[in-house]
Amino acid sequence: MAGEFDHKKTKQWNAIAFWNSDDIEFCEACEDDILLYHGIMIMKDNRLFPISNPEDIRRLEKIIPTSI
Repeated sequence: MAGEFDHKKTKQWNAIAFWNSDDIEFCEACEDDILLYHGIMIMKDNRLFPISNPEDIRRLEKIIPTSI
Protein backbone atom coordinates (compact mmCIF):
# COMPACT_ATOMS: atom_id res chain seq x y z
CA MET A 1 0.00 0.00 0.00
CA ALA A 2 2.79 2.42 0.88
CA GLY A 3 4.11 2.50 -2.69
CA GLU A 4 0.78 3.78 -4.05
CA PHE A 5 0.61 6.94 -1.90
CA ASP A 6 2.66 10.10 -1.41
CA HIS A 7 2.10 10.36 2.35
CA LYS A 8 1.85 8.05 5.35
CA LYS A 9 1.19 8.63 9.07
CA THR A 10 1.60 5.90 11.67
CA LYS A 11 0.20 5.87 15.19
CA GLN A 12 1.86 3.29 17.45
CA TRP A 13 1.93 0.82 14.54
CA ASN A 14 -1.72 -0.15 15.03
CA ALA A 15 -3.27 2.64 12.94
CA ILE A 16 -1.72 3.70 9.63
CA ALA A 17 -3.13 6.25 7.16
CA PHE A 18 -2.08 6.75 3.53
CA TRP A 19 -3.02 9.57 1.16
CA ASN A 20 -2.11 11.54 -1.95
CA SER A 21 -2.29 15.32 -1.83
CA ASP A 22 -4.28 15.44 -5.06
CA ASP A 23 -6.85 12.75 -4.10
CA ILE A 24 -9.70 15.21 -3.52
CA GLU A 25 -13.44 14.69 -3.95
CA PHE A 26 -16.34 17.08 -3.59
CA CYS A 27 -18.60 16.31 -0.61
CA GLU A 28 -22.17 17.34 -1.43
CA ALA A 29 -23.33 17.01 2.20
CA CYS A 30 -20.68 19.42 3.50
CA GLU A 31 -20.45 21.45 0.25
CA ASP A 32 -16.67 21.38 0.28
CA ASP A 33 -13.71 19.45 -1.08
CA ILE A 34 -12.40 16.62 1.08
CA LEU A 35 -9.08 14.80 1.03
CA LEU A 36 -9.45 11.02 0.81
CA TYR A 37 -7.49 8.86 3.23
CA HIS A 38 -6.95 5.11 3.15
CA GLY A 39 -5.92 3.21 6.23
CA ILE A 40 -5.21 0.09 8.17
CA MET A 41 -6.19 -0.47 11.79
CA ILE A 42 -5.02 -3.55 13.66
CA MET A 43 -7.72 -4.46 16.14
CA LYS A 44 -8.66 -7.16 18.63
CA ASP A 45 -11.98 -7.34 20.48
CA ASN A 46 -13.11 -4.03 18.86
CA ARG A 47 -10.09 -2.14 20.26
CA LEU A 48 -6.85 -1.00 18.69
CA PHE A 49 -4.36 -3.77 19.36
CA PRO A 50 -1.22 -2.46 21.11
CA ILE A 51 1.96 -3.27 19.20
CA SER A 52 5.05 -2.68 21.29
CA ASN A 53 7.09 -5.85 20.82
CA PRO A 54 10.27 -4.79 18.92
CA GLU A 55 10.19 -7.93 16.77
CA ASP A 56 6.58 -7.27 15.71
CA ILE A 57 7.52 -3.68 14.82
CA ARG A 58 10.45 -4.92 12.70
CA ARG A 59 8.09 -7.25 10.83
CA LEU A 60 5.66 -4.41 10.18
CA GLU A 61 8.47 -2.14 8.98
CA LYS A 62 9.33 -4.73 6.30
CA ILE A 63 5.72 -4.76 5.10
CA ILE A 64 4.96 -1.03 5.57
CA PRO A 65 8.11 1.07 5.06
CA THR A 66 8.52 3.99 7.46
CA SER A 67 9.36 6.43 4.66
CA ILE A 68 7.72 6.91 1.31
